[in-house]
Amino acid sequence: MDEKALEKIIESSRYEFLIERKEEINSVLTSLLRYITNGRKEDFEVIYKFFHILKGASGILNENQLSEIALNMQEILDEKESESFLDDQTIIILVKNLGEVLNLINQSLEKHGDKNILLAELQNNDLENSKEGQTKPHMEGEKKRDLKQKKILVVDDVALIVNLIKTRLSYLDYEIEHAKDGEEALEKISLFKPDLVLLDIMLPKLTGIEVLKRMKQEESLKGTKVIMLSAKSKDKDVLDSIRIGANDFITKPFSLEVLEEKIKLILQN
Repeated sequence: MDEKALEKIIESSRYEFLIERKEEINSVLTSLLRYITNGRKEDFEVIYKFFHILKGASGILNENQLSEIALNMQEILDEKESESFLDDQTIIILVKNLGEVLNLINQSLEKHGDKNILLAELQNNDLENSKEGQTKPHMEGEKKRDLKQKKILVVDDVALIVNLIKTRLSYLDYEIEHAKDGEEALEKISLFKPDLVLLDIMLPKLTGIEVLKRMKQEESLKGTKVIMLSAKSKDKDVLDSIRIGANDFITKPFSLEVLEEKIKLILQN
């Protein structure tokens, strides 16, 4: 895949991600109002996850102001996580920052332009690449098939991160699958039998830590390599992951280049 096609995929993925976050803001505000009234943990988790996801993808978005807001809000919410209420000052900060996030997303979407044009250009690039691929010598294809293809399972519920990881690794001839929650991850690990799992911590249904524990309890999965990915950078998260058996821990936002090098190093050992 050439650089132009890769950039179109990245641009389209960013667009989709920003649209999703924009659509979530109303539900986050609703959860905030409910939490103020009832103090329900489920509503706090909706608010927390919104900024957690935004922080995790901020390095890929290249949106400095969004990154700064997401980082600051997650730090504030980390401090409030053990409490059953939000003080007035925190509520004001939350509402103000949600409004600022909405403004920044709208500005960024305007810069992205028409999504349909992006997708049309991407399809044209794919068609050209396909035609070029048909002219490659037959022996090159035979050589590729002789190589043992490494399998990677990407476990994350954020489509932007999954798409960009898959795109980044596609030219390295890895076989890649994706799971969007902890339960699906365990099913795919059992069926797909990956050499490496890129495992987010904050997942629906089962957390990444729970998935890792279950993997290490299965004799057949103990040798499977695992890199934990998380926007939660507390020492406890890192220590828990390493003690249970993860091979590495990468804090979001992360560099795709760094991730690629870590994957190569771990799969070589």
